[in-house]
Amino acid sequence: MTIRDRIKRIDPVAMVALVIIAIGVCWLYSAMGRAVPVVDWGTSEEQRTAREARPHVYAASGVIGLGALVLLAGGRRIAALLVAPTALVPAVLLACTDPSWALPLVATIIAIPFAIGAGIAAAFNRRRAR
Repeated sequence: MTIRDRIKRIDPVAMVALVIIAIGVCWLYSAMGRAVPVVDWGTSEEQRTAREARPHVYAASGVIGLGALVLLAGGRRIAALLVAPTALVPAVLLACTDPSWALPLVATIIAIPFAIGAGIAAAFNRRRAR
């Protein structure tokens, strides 16, 4: 199989979704690291940084959710279902738990590989005709 054959097999809608998901995941990881610091000394500057990073977490979750919607629009339901928890769980945990807990950060670290893997699998595996 040549490179041209492999390029022809790439699903363009899923590739757009993969790019959107990758951007959202990078933004989410960066913002979550600031919103839920691993080492927190409780200073006012750390609290201000965490407070300012929260909207970025929610916006990054929205970008990942947009990637899931693009996958769903492209007919990739299973991939969209694997991406959706990465958009929902960290943002909901950040909104509902104590800011000093590291649970949202742990959930983000666990969910990110599923989103990236689902995006890659959807982009490089053509849909089978029924």
